[in-house]
Amino acid sequence: MERRPPRTARSVIQVQVSHLRRAFPGIISTTSGGYLADVDPGRVDLHRFRGLRDGADPADPETAHARLSEALECWRGVPFSGVGSEHLYYSLVSPLLEERWAAVADWASYGLSLGRANEVVSYLTPIVRQEPLRERLHHHFITALWHTGERAAALSAYEEIRSRLADELGVDPDPDLIALHTQILRADTSEQTPAKGLTSPFPVVKDHFVVRNDLPRDIPDFAGRRETLEHLIGVGTSKDDRARVCVISGSGGSGKTTLAVRAGHELVHHFPDGQLFIDLYGYTAEKKPLDEGAALGALLRAVGVPFEELPDSVDERSALWRATLRGRRLLVVLDNAVSYAQVNPILPSAEGTLTLITTRNDLAGLSGTDYVSLSMLGEESALELLGKVLGEDRVVRERDQALRVVRICGGLPWHCGWSPDACSADRSGPSATSSAG
Repeated sequence: MERRPPRTARSVIQVQVSHLRRAFPGIISTTSGGYLADVDPGRVDLHRFRGLRDGADPADPETAHARLSEALECWRGVPFSGVGSEHLYYSLVSPLLEERWAAVADWASYGLSLGRANEVVSYLTPIVRQEPLRERLHHHFITALWHTGERAAALSAYEEIRSRLADELGVDPDPDLIALHTQILRADTSEQTPAKGLTSPFPVVKDHFVVRNDLPRDIPDFAGRRETLEHLIGVGTSKDDRARVCVISGSGGSGKTTLAVRAGHELVHHFPDGQLFIDLYGYTAEKKPLDEGAALGALLRAVGVPFEELPDSVDERSALWRATLRGRRLLVVLDNAVSYAQVNPILPSAEGTLTLITTRNDLAGLSGTDYVSLSMLGEESALELLGKVLGEDRVVRERDQALRVVRICGGLPWHCGWSPDACSADRSGPSATSSAG
């Protein structure tokens, strides 16, 4: 339905124009088409901003920085913020804001080249909160923090934008930002202290990555779980451009670790940069679960980071771990995880990595994760396992007794690995234990 303006619209406009004329005498005139504001461009903030910005000569960083500083003073909040028009925002306001943030980034770049990192930090601190996804601004902000000696704050700022990009857009930071993060983590501070200046903005990065295979022995009596094993191999060999994570859950003795280890051995050639295995002791009697800091320390040392270069905090170790794996094709098995909080800081974020987690719990909270739940073995799979442990001929020959064993054991691989004699009424413990569980 056509919407007509109210009858008082003309008088309302005339009153408002009258107020404007009193505030800006000699500027507004009446024309045949309405009203015209004829203003000297030098009195309009947008024109002044553009003139100063365009006059910033890269050949003269000092003057360019000063002109951009003056240009940015023309900005006060968001243009047309009180109008409330979505069309106006996307057609006019958004392009104007892009001009502003580009100028801010140029200003910060000149400031860093002139050694004014503290000034850059002060100016960008509220802006990066306001614009959490502008990677170029965050790059300059993190660089400035680093060059003021605030290494931990710089790493924390990187982790914040990395997490936000992953959560909101499902992407990693751009390569320049990743490279900066890696350089901060792996910088040899004995050769250069960033806070002393910008003569060499990117210090030498040590690369002592070690390729190793820490997977436990692949047991010969693996049985059952064929479809599940094929699923894990499919996850490991997929061309998905992201860090892949698969949680293998099930009750104690259901064969989670055995399955993860078998999958790891099957996938060795797909992960040429190594295969790491770590027991997080989530369910080990009389032993506390391994905390995140200790687990990260063990993994970092496993890939070659010297003990003396390990950061103290969990956040810094987590950041170093993720940076170290950039560009690597690595398989990691986190065995016996007890909680989301225990594994979250350990998860690699680099594409080309696969993490297999075994747990008795659901580990709710892990996003973008593949879940596999192990049930009890079926009778045929349990008999197959029993035959591999005791000999197929004996299981075939004594099939009724073997069926009785697997039924008593409830389909649990660990229990099914016992000798059938162990299940007689006068015996209470296993006489032989299979490594299948």
